[in-house]
Amino acid sequence: MDLFEIKGRPYLVVIDYFSNFTEVDYLSKTTSGQVITILKKQFARFGIPTTIVSENGPQFSSDEFRQFTTKWGINHMVSSPNHPQGNGKAESAVKVIKNMIKKTLQDGRDQYEALLELRNTPTQNTGLSPTEIMFGRKTRSMIPSINTKQKVPNAKATELRSARKQSVKKCYDRRAKNLPPLGSGDSVYFEHKQGQHWKLGKVKERISKRAYIVKSQEGVPYRRNRSHMRPTSVNVQIRDMSPPRELLNFDKLAETKKTVPTRTPNTVELSMNSDNLVSECEPIKKEQKRVEPITRPKRTTREPAYLKDFVR
Repeated sequence: MDLFEIKGRPYLVVIDYFSNFTEVDYLSKTTSGQVITILKKQFARFGIPTTIVSENGPQFSSDEFRQFTTKWGINHMVSSPNHPQGNGKAESAVKVIKNMIKKTLQDGRDQYEALLELRNTPTQNTGLSPTEIMFGRKTRSMIPSINTKQKVPNAKATELRSARKQSVKKCYDRRAKNLPPLGSGDSVYFEHKQGQHWKLGKVKERISKRAYIVKSQEGVPYRRNRSHMRPTSVNVQIRDMSPPRELLNFDKLAETKKTVPTRTPNTVELSMNSDNLVSECEPIKKEQKRVEPITRPKRTTREPAYLKDFVR
């Protein structure tokens, strides 16, 4: 799943990994609660998935979304920042849906009709449409078709999909190589921002097969993919940016809490009458200096020369 925006309107795209069946919903608010509400409606129609993959945005990394996936028994996997390949299925679906919405807006066509035909279009690798793989039948659309009422061969579709995946993997492996894993405490250069300079840091922990938590020299943790990290022999020193204990004075604060003031016999007691209370509570009057108001500077005015002989 992924979020995208067209003309200031946010949308949520959810695509099924097996059938490529796509759901698109408009979001009135880009919050975790709104995303959860949309997902609950979809899960009520199609069932609860075992695993969902999303980006590491605030809508999906919040504590509210984590509680939702835990309660519904869903394994939530997030992709590393600046690594869209980790959520490539949703990224490709976003491109298709974006082009579809833009074309319908240009031509003044119905977006729901376009989405219906998109779901009924057979894919290249299986020869079946996402609707046929999802529901085991064709759905009626605006385009005339012959309803043969044949059972969709799911086993054959699975075999064709696997062959297509192996073909894509073979082409990708020609220009790719396996990177050696990194251990905790290794010094690395990691990509700070996409397309910008790299920073020095140390690996804190490995959270998945290709995802790591790396700390910068300032002590800030970042989640990065292995492809965005390069090991180095430079000895990286992590600076502790937290305030020192001497400045916080935790020990002195604890001592002041333990010490209780004791009453001595030489303590002078004040009589609790109204005169003493008023005298004790009267505020000290301070002399108030008069502050001259600040005015704007005025320019010097002169009489015109032709009025010099004028008798007043």
